[in-house]
Amino acid sequence: MPLFSDVYNALLKKGLEFPGTESAEVPQSSSNNGSPVKIQKHVEDLPPKYQIIVSEMNLLKGNINFTNELLDSIRTKQELKENDTVLDLLKALKEMEAKLFELIQSCENEDIMAICLLVNEDMQKTF
Repeated sequence: MPLFSDVYNALLKKGLEFPGTESAEVPQSSSNNGSPVKIQKHVEDLPPKYQIIVSEMNLLKGNINFTNELLDSIRTKQELKENDTVLDLLKALKEMEAKLFELIQSCENEDIMAICLLVNEDMQKTF
């Protein structure tokens, strides 16, 4: 997760805003007509383990979006091969894939699982 933290902090310093943790919501997915998945409770009303998961999914979704923006700016395969930032982000996302699958399989909360599934879908589209 150090790469995600470094990218996240660098983006914060540049003024990019990320969703807050006041409501349990993941940024929009292309699969649900642009509407974020919302949980009927506030994050602080969720058990601590779910608060952490929502926070991690928001961070992961932000990294997926950032990776997609970088990929959109790349024109050739050669340009991709030479872009260490994108390659590092893709590698980090790939490493998170197994953990996300594991989380989806073991999640007992349907709302949290729905968020994880949307993040996974967006990650697969990025790959």
